[in-house]
Amino acid sequence: MVSVTVAIGIQITGTLLVGFLVVTPAAAARIVSGNMSRYLTLSAVFGAISAISGVLLSVYFKVLLGSLVVISGVVIFVIVLPIR
Repeated sequence: MVSVTVAIGIQITGTLLVGFLVVTPAAAARIVSGNMSRYLTLSAVFGAISAISGVLLSVYFKVLLGSLVVISGVVIFVIVLPIR
């Protein structure tokens, strides 16, 4: 799954952003999860939230899509960071 995500994502957003898009939701989910199933679920949820909010913000502010998806992921990470 990770390799397919990276292969498709590189074509859409570029190499650096793909690494960031894969790592940030997983890192945020790792902070708040206690077991592996919750970790996988939260990682997918955080990734979906950052992608959807990035797309909506991109349409609203007329800014490049990739950067806003990454910023959304960072915002999620910063929000869950104090939970640790």
